[in-house]
Order: sequence, then structure tokens, then C-alpha cells
Amino acid sequence: MPTPPPPDLPMKYDRCPSCGFVNLPDAGNCVRCGRSLGIDGESAALMDGETYAEGVPRETDLGKKVLFWFRIYSGLMVLLCLPVIGLGVILLSLAGTFESQDAQGDIAAGLIFSVGGAAFAVFYAFGVFLRRSPSGWFIGKTLILFGLPVCFLLPATIPLLMAWSKPDSRVYFGRYSL
Repeated sequence: MPTPPPPDLPMKYDRCPSCGFVNLPDAGNCVRCGRSLGIDGESAALMDGETYAEGVPRETDLGKKVLFWFRIYSGLMVLLCLPVIGLGVILLSLAGTFESQDAQGDIAAGLIFSVGGAAFAVFYAFGVFLRRSPSGWFIGKTLILFGLPVCFLLPATIPLLMAWSKPDSRVYFGRYSL
């Protein structure tokens, strides 16, 4: 059943011809069903028979690009975890070898670095093999958000997060709701 617009909405909002959902005027695609807005003529006639259920991924150009760059991001994050693991192993192996150092502190730091680095490496390795599904979209967004606190990753994580949250990317993963 089409969603009726609230009475106080101006007429400039776009109603989806497929599902009737009222979208923002600058939306390129319907937020609910993913259909491109503003298509008319022959293209609209071809798309009228297409319906996509919630949770069914659909091909989009932006979605393909975003997933490609996300996999590269995840692979680089795995590579960044390897030196952290190596530092932890070095701290564990050198614990107590020098008289002026705290052996227990070296062991604790070594465990934190090696176990924490290994955990994040495994976590980001899942991103390299991420599948297209609504849960895959959520896992990917979580992995991107984990990279935000690292200052030197901001030039990569902010554009990736913005592209990941766009409606076309959501449609690509079968996640249509906001």
C-alpha cells in the first residue's frame, strides 16, 4: 500500500512510481525499493515489472565500486595489524632481558599487542571476503567505524563510510531501510 505524504509536505517531494514511498527531492533512488527516480519513457516501462523484496541484493555501479574499495581497505587493515602483532612478539621475547626494565610490564604489553593485533587482523580479514547481504552491509559498516579513531586513516574511512551509507550501496547489499 503506498505511503501517503503528510498533509504539510510541499509538492516537491518525489513519490516512487513502484512502491509509492515519498522520497526527498534530491534522492536519486527510492529509499524503500531502490528504483531509480525520475526515469521516464521506455526505461520506466522496462522497470515496471521489476520488484525487489527486502533483503535481495541488486546490482548497482556504486555498490560494486564501494565493495571493491572496502575489500582493499580491509586488506590494508590486516597488513597494518601485522607489525602490531610483531611488536607484541618482540616485547614477549625480550621481557626481562634487561635489568632496568619491568618484566611484568613487558609481558603485559606484549600480550596486549599480540593478542589485540591478531584479533583485529582476523576481524578485518572477514571484510576481505565479505558477502553481499544485509548483514554483510552491517558488518562492513562496523569495520569502517572501527577505523575512524585512527587519525591517519581518516582520509580513507570518511569517504568510504559516506559511500557505504548511500542508498545505491544499500540496494547493492539488499538493505533498503534507513
